[in-house]
Amino acid sequence: NLKKSRENGEDPFFHNAPHLIILHSNSMFYEIDATIAITYAMLYAETLGLGSCWIGGIQKFLAANKEKTKKILGVSTKISAIMTLGFPAVKFKRSAPRPPMKLKIME
Repeated sequence: NLKKSRENGEDPFFHNAPHLIILHSNSMFYEIDATIAITYAMLYAETLGLGSCWIGGIQKFLAANKEKTKKILGVSTKISAIMTLGFPAVKFKRSAPRPPMKLKIME
């Protein structure tokens, strides 16, 4: 239950991320445009040492609650993507070990 989670101080959607980036538009291609933009934003955030997460599961929730969403966020356009942003709680010193890639060079 979402209401009970919020009353207990839990944040099941955004997991207490300090920042949200919300992409919205009335463009005919808003979903495609947002996908491209948020993908580049996530890649760039990584280069700055920031953690990010595309919150895709909330789209249907927001669409089902249009009036409340409009009132809280102040947008009347279609919300196409939401991304959390912040410094990660955990830093990895190295990437996960992987077997060597099989590579075949053709001339």
